[in-house]
Amino acid sequence: MKKLLSVFLLLFLVSSIQAQDINKSTKDGFISISLGLAIPTGDFADDDPGNNDAGFAENGASFTLINFGYLFSKNVGITAMILISPF
Repeated sequence: MKKLLSVFLLLFLVSSIQAQDINKSTKDGFISISLGLAIPTGDFADDDPGNNDAGFAENGASFTLINFGYLFSKNVGITAMILISPF
């Protein structure tokens, strides 16, 4: 278990280091698609009216159809997103 945790930690650190690397050949824009799932737990998911900490949260999902951005200059850019939350 200790070795497995060490491997994951090492991989996380290596990916973080490379994520900060500046590549001059990249363009000034991006396009992405993503999805997410929300599963509440604990008091946040509790639906007991007698519990003052109850959050009454339910499961949910989110789908981003299009997310894009473009840099006009070093400090000026624009982003936009089309998002669907079906639940």
